[in-house]
Amino acid sequence: MGGRSSKPFWMRDYKKAAYNRRYHRRKKTKKQISLLFGTVILLSITAATIEHPHSISKKAAAQNPLPNTIASTAPSHIFSYRPDFDCSHANKNDSIAVMLCHNSDAAKHELIFDQTYYVLRQIVGKNGWQALKREAIADQEFADCLNNVGQVNARQPKVDPACYIEKIDSITARYQKRLHGAALEEAQRSIDEHISLQRRLISLGYLPTTTVADGVYGETTRTAIMAWQRDHNISPADGFLSNVDVSLLTQEESANYAPTTIPASDGGEFLFLAFIIGGVGIGGLYLWIRRKNTQKAWNFVSREIIDQKTNLQIQYVQKTRPDRYGTINYDEWSKEVSFFTSTRIKPLLDQRGLSKYWERIESGAITLINEFAQEPLPISAVQNTYVSDPRTYDPRMDPFDYEQYCAFLLQADGWNAHVTQKSGDQGADVIASKEGCKIAIQCKLYSKSVGNDAVQQAFTARTHTGSTAAIVATNSTFTKFAYDASATTGVFLVHHAQLVETCDRILAHYTASDGSRLAVSRFGQLRS
Repeated sequence: MGGRSSKPFWMRDYKKAAYNRRYHRRKKTKKQISLLFGTVILLSITAATIEHPHSISKKAAAQNPLPNTIASTAPSHIFSYRPDFDCSHANKNDSIAVMLCHNSDAAKHELIFDQTYYVLRQIVGKNGWQALKREAIADQEFADCLNNVGQVNARQPKVDPACYIEKIDSITARYQKRLHGAALEEAQRSIDEHISLQRRLISLGYLPTTTVADGVYGETTRTAIMAWQRDHNISPADGFLSNVDVSLLTQEESANYAPTTIPASDGGEFLFLAFIIGGVGIGGLYLWIRRKNTQKAWNFVSREIIDQKTNLQIQYVQKTRPDRYGTINYDEWSKEVSFFTSTRIKPLLDQRGLSKYWERIESGAITLINEFAQEPLPISAVQNTYVSDPRTYDPRMDPFDYEQYCAFLLQADGWNAHVTQKSGDQGADVIASKEGCKIAIQCKLYSKSVGNDAVQQAFTARTHTGSTAAIVATNSTFTKFAYDASATTGVFLVHHAQLVETCDRILAHYTASDGSRLAVSRFGQLRS
C-alpha cells in the first residue's frame, strides 16, 4: 500500500486503485508462467530418476508433495490486531492513534467499524464519498473517553479503551441498520472471516500477493470481488460477498495438479531430455524475471501517478482551457505529461534500476495519467435554487463562505484555523496554527487567474501576523506575474484542493528546521 497515513481509512482521501485493473489482465499470463515452472520441476525430478524409471521412491514423494487442493481457509483466531494505519508513523500527540496501536481489542473494533463504513461507501458510490466521510468524522466524538491529562505514552494511554470500544460499536450498529441483503450479510461477518476471505482472494490470484489482509474491503478488494463474481457468472457483480458467495469462494480450489510419469529411456534420450528441460527452464526464468520486474516498475509508476492525482487534475484544467472560439488545444497538456514523466516517473525508475522497462509500461502509464487528470475536482451537486454553504465548495458560493470553507478544510485536518475578516490582519483571510507553526492564508474565489496583488497581500499578512509562512489559495489559476512574485516573496500558490497537504508540508519542514522561515520556488518545492 505504500506509505500509510496515521489516520484511519474513514478520515483519509481514498486513493483509486485503478492500476489493479491491469493486474487482473495479467493474471492469465502469470498462471501460464506458474504452470511452465511446475512442468519444468516435474521433468527435472523425472530426469533425475531416469536410471530407475519404474517409480519414484516413497521418501522422494514425501519430500515433494503435490497436493490436489489448497489448504482450508476456515477463519482462525487472530491473536493480535493492528489498526488500519502504520503505527510507526502515528502522531504521538494523537491519543486515539496511540491507544489503538497498543490495544489489540480496541484495534479490532475499529477494523469492524471500518469494514461497515466501506460497505456504506460502496453503496453510496463516488458521488456520496465526501458526504459520508463528513458524517463519519462528525460521529467520531470521543472527548468523554479521555481519562487523564499529560504525556501520552504506551503505558499511560490518554483514551479509555473500554469507552472507545463501546462508542465505536454503537456507531457501527447504527450504520449497519442502514444496510440490507448481501451488504448487511457482509457487514455482520466477523473481522477474522473477512481477513480469511481476503487471503482466499490472494491465493486465487484476484489480489496481489503484496496485499495486506486486514479485513477491510477497500477499492482494491472490491475490484477483486467483482472480478471473481464476473468470472463465476454471479449477478449482480456488485462487490458485496453474500453468504452464498462466501460458501462458493471458500470451496473453490486455486489449482489442480495431477502426478506425471515419464517412460523409461536410454542414455541418448536422457541427454536430449536434459537439454530440452534446460532450455525451457532458462527461457521460463527469463520470462518470469522480466514479468516480475515489469510488474514492479508498474507498481512504482502507478503509485506515483495516484499520489500526484490532484496536481494532475489541476494542471489538466489549466492546460486545456478553450480559446475564445471554444476550441481546446491539447498541445500544452501533452507537454505537461511529457514534463511529468521525464521529471517524476523516469527518475523514479532510474533510482531502482528499472528504467529499461519504461517502454513496456509507457502506454499504460500515459493512459492512467489521462484517466486521473480528466476526472473533475470534487464539487457539490448543483441545486435548482442555490444557497451558499461554507461546508461545501461551489464556484457560485459567497467569497466569505469560501474563506470559511478553507478554514473548515484545515480544521478537519487538526489545524486551529479561523476566519479573520474585519479583524485587521492586513490581508490574511484565514489564520491557521498547529504545534507552534502559524500560517497566514489569502483565499481567492475567482473566475479568472489570480494576479500578483494577492501575493503581495499574503506577504504583508505574514509579516504583520508574525506567521511562519503565507499561502494564497484559490479555486482558479495564477498568472505568470503571480508566480514571479511568489518566487521573490516565498508565498505558496495553491489550489484549495492542495491547501491541507501544503500546510502539513510546511509544518513538517517547520518542525525539522526548528521554526526557520520558509520560502517556495516557482514549482512549489520547500526550501529553508
